Amino acid sequence: MMSPSDTVSIGSHGLRLGTDPDLPLLAGAMHYFRIEKRHWGRCLDAVVDLGLPLVETYVPWSIHERGVGRFDFGDGPVVDGFERDLGGFLDACAARNLKVILRPGPHINAELTHFGYPERIIVDPKCQARGSQGNPVVLPVPPRAFPVPSYASEAFHHEAAVWLKAFADFVAPRCWPAGPVVAVQVDNELSLFFRTGAYDQDYHPDAVVLYQAFLSRRGTDPAQEPPRRFDAADAGDLVRHLDWVAFKEWLVVWALDRMARVLRMCGLDRVVLFHNFPAQRWGAPCSLPGAEQVLDLAGLDIYLGRRDYQAVKAHALSLVGSSRLPFVPELGCGGWPWWFAFDRADQRAVMLNVLMHGVRGFNLYMVVERDRWYGSPVATDGQRRRDHFAEIGQLVAAIKGSTEEPGLMELERPVSVGLMRVRDYERLALCTALTDPLPPAALDLLGVTLADVSPDEPPEGLSCPVARDYALALAEASAALDGLQVPYHYLDSDVSADRLSHYELLLVPTFEFMDEALMDRLRTYVSQGGRLLTWPETPRLDGRLQPLSEAMVFPGVGTGPLATVLPEVLAERDLLPAATVDPADSVDLTVWSDAQREAQIVFVANRGARPCRATIRGLPCSLRDALGGEPVDINHISLDAFQVRMLRRSPDGGRFHG
Repeated sequence: MMSPSDTVSIGSHGLRLGTDPDLPLLAGAMHYFRIEKRHWGRCLDAVVDLGLPLVETYVPWSIHERGVGRFDFGDGPVVDGFERDLGGFLDACAARNLKVILRPGPHINAELTHFGYPERIIVDPKCQARGSQGNPVVLPVPPRAFPVPSYASEAFHHEAAVWLKAFADFVAPRCWPAGPVVAVQVDNELSLFFRTGAYDQDYHPDAVVLYQAFLSRRGTDPAQEPPRRFDAADAGDLVRHLDWVAFKEWLVVWALDRMARVLRMCGLDRVVLFHNFPAQRWGAPCSLPGAEQVLDLAGLDIYLGRRDYQAVKAHALSLVGSSRLPFVPELGCGGWPWWFAFDRADQRAVMLNVLMHGVRGFNLYMVVERDRWYGSPVATDGQRRRDHFAEIGQLVAAIKGSTEEPGLMELERPVSVGLMRVRDYERLALCTALTDPLPPAALDLLGVTLADVSPDEPPEGLSCPVARDYALALAEASAALDGLQVPYHYLDSDVSADRLSHYELLLVPTFEFMDEALMDRLRTYVSQGGRLLTWPETPRLDGRLQPLSEAMVFPGVGTGPLATVLPEVLAERDLLPAATVDPADSVDLTVWSDAQREAQIVFVANRGARPCRATIRGLPCSLRDALGGEPVDINHISLDAFQVRMLRRSPDGGRFHG
């Protein structure tokens, strides 16, 4: 039996190696298979000098497979330009005391042709995902479109298990404490390959079998065929569509659990197993709480720029509200040639943005450049791009702190307000989206909102356009909280009742139907002293669109607008902030304090596209720039468009208790 001192787990601020203090979950990506072995040492030395305690790499199935069931992880010849000596790479990391995160897929993307799958897998009809007309589902990505696997396919899981077992057998002896490996990612961005339209996929025969078993467990007729387009004629028929979207959420978690079990059975049960979902604001079959029921951790990847300030903020607040440890497994550092161009200013702004709003760990993807990538601080031969390298090193140092002053990881930002995102309504939005089958992931990147794609007319069986009104209600609540400068988190409605108890006030948009299990958790929250605001309607139907068996007896906001009622409730609970910033309509402020509640680090951000000057009120201490060191006048803080500034209390700057 394993001792706790020999295992890696999730701590409050990072990875807990045995009983040691938490190791900051700060990593940089380097693909050993794409870098000449003679440059590995120089590249890894650069990772160490950046102050990052971890290095991350994919382990590609297609590169290590030398024949069906035969794998090469050793010091063999370079084939097709790819190194295969995973053991040698791990030894080089261990020699530098770098801990390692490995990501074996089976899907890895990594801009590899076929996303790291052996070609024999994707051309096998038994493994291919199927569209609503029974056709293979093709992912149109450079450099070559390909048919994607089905994560319901038994043939695919059999093949994947052979690969994962071979990987785990090789890696298990190199896991901490005997070796440097501390975490392994289970698959990669498991969101049905970004094709997340409600009726786009997966209609593989094995998926249909799983769907019917899923219906049976929900007490629904298991003989139903999955809907292939939105054609609900009444409330009962609408439930069939909601079940189909709920099934695909379940399928993602089921597939993660199945692959994780293979890894655990082969000796990787003593390291952290995690997953990364692509970040999008609506429409993804991705549940952080759901994934964390079968894994140790789940995070969101973020590839955005400074102009996407609000989107980055929303992703960060979702992570903090719904994950065990808010972690960005891929935080864009550079970019790939067929994507939006992001420069160093974008990277700096996004890094500061996620930290400002509560993210406690990240993996900079990529720290070391490679083919099909540009803009990293370290070149493929280990050369350091001086200014970029120094900028990232400076930020990492500010996060980690020193003996003279605390780092951000040692500080806290108390948040007592939660804003819930309700899966019932987001499933309905996906079913009824006017843009189906266009993937929400693509529309989200183009700035298309949930309200933009939701019909103005209610679906059959409902009395109002719930999807549209839900999107507007969320926007109303976030705008009201931002205007009052009250810190909040986004909570996935899948979170547990225990997680809800962390918040004094919970805002939940409610409409005429709601899942009774969620209502039970909300009742528990209220019975334990939590304050609940629901608006704009009181549910009268359950999640099956049947009359509720018990009235929902929570306090609502009444007939007035949320913006009118919310300040009264916040004042009643003493939740209005002590420190504020002007102008509140375009500038954000977050205050991070030590155990004595003394402010140590302050973030100020311009949400707008025009430069502005900000004034901090209620913070009687002097500040300096945390990265440049120069003094800052809190009455005249200069902010460029979408700029985020990290400020630190000056050593002689007085005291402030927030």
